[in-house]
Amino acid sequence: QAVLAQVASGPAGPSVCPPPLRQRPPPAMASPAAGTEAEVAKKADAGPEALEVEEEFVKPPLAAMLNTFDFESVARETMEPQAWGYYSSGGDDEITLRDNHMAFQRITMRPRILVNVREIDMATSFLGASASLPLYFTATALAKLAHQDGEVGIVKAAKKAGVPYMLPTLSSYTLDEM
Repeated sequence: QAVLAQVASGPAGPSVCPPPLRQRPPPAMASPAAGTEAEVAKKADAGPEALEVEEEFVKPPLAAMLNTFDFESVARETMEPQAWGYYSSGGDDEITLRDNHMAFQRITMRPRILVNVREIDMATSFLGASASLPLYFTATALAKLAHQDGEVGIVKAAKKAGVPYMLPTLSSYTLDEM
């Protein structure tokens, strides 16, 4: 848990996001509405741990997501356990995974105050491909594990946003389908 707390805090201190973004909410005590009186009495006889029920995770609004770690916390709560295990792990000894986490913690934004931002053009290009932002969707294998639309959904989102997408070699769809 110390590692999770350290990752959730980031370089500028603790996240200002509410706790549900960083961790699963604590179990709540069941009320009589959770079952019939006989069921509740039976659970009470079984001990206090039988009364605990898990609160359902509610996705926060997109505006509440402040950094990549907030997105990762929501993914952990919403993805199937096998899919989360696949996407959240790294190869072999996970050295690159740790290096990437540390690199993202070093990235900070330097806000400019009283600067006219009405008309900003962030368009650029990557290897001759136009991009509306200096970003691209990187290849991630088996995207259908994370969402039913898989790579086809990513292709559509990338096209709509005007951002390049690097197609994966291990995909849920064929190149023609993408």
